[in-house]
Amino acid sequence: MKRFHSNSNRFLFFALIVLLISCRHQLTDAEVAKNIREEIKSMQGYEAVNVVVRNKIVFLTGQCAGSGCALQLQQKIKKMDGVMAVENDLTEGLPAAK
Repeated sequence: MKRFHSNSNRFLFFALIVLLISCRHQLTDAEVAKNIREEIKSMQGYEAVNVVVRNKIVFLTGQCAGSGCALQLQQKIKKMDGVMAVENDLTEGLPAAK
């Protein structure tokens, strides 16, 4: 009885692992946007921020309260699952009174 070459077995094993990892669920743009909005809801000073996601790129518009708030939010969102890039068009300061 012939035994398979060990390098062939290793290759097949690693190919299977790569295939399994690449087949995991990828978040849709709608799921990414929902996750971002939920995160923003829990943060004070970001009530007037609008979020749109297209092709894993997040577009932020509106206003946030405080100095440095726009960059802080951008950095936080960049680390979230499903986000490839963030286009930040936020203005800093208090939202207009209604």
